[in-house]
Amino acid sequence: VFITDTTAEERGTMTIFIKLDMENKDYRAEDFKTEFKMNDSTLSTFLKEPKSEGAYTFYKFYIFNKLGTEKLSIDAQVKKQFFEQYKDQIEAVVRSIRIRKKDQL
Repeated sequence: VFITDTTAEERGTMTIFIKLDMENKDYRAEDFKTEFKMNDSTLSTFLKEPKSEGAYTFYKFYIFNKLGTEKLSIDAQVKKQFFEQYKDQIEAVVRSIRIRKKDQL
């Protein structure tokens, strides 16, 4: 899944990529040191401190459900000059994520 701000004047100003990562390919404990509080208490989430490279700032999160059976990797890419403007919105999107299997809907 990806989310992008289509109202931004410049294309590619802010994009969030959400992907399943059942094999933990995107997770390294030494990178994700800070716990991030979620609305859904059945999820444990960690964030990687924002890092700027070139024209973009990258803000990464990793979500586990309590059983460790569902894992999501979330990567936000924001043009550097707009990061502070979008930071709270990115965190609100991540905080609102819920993982439900089809039979739980």
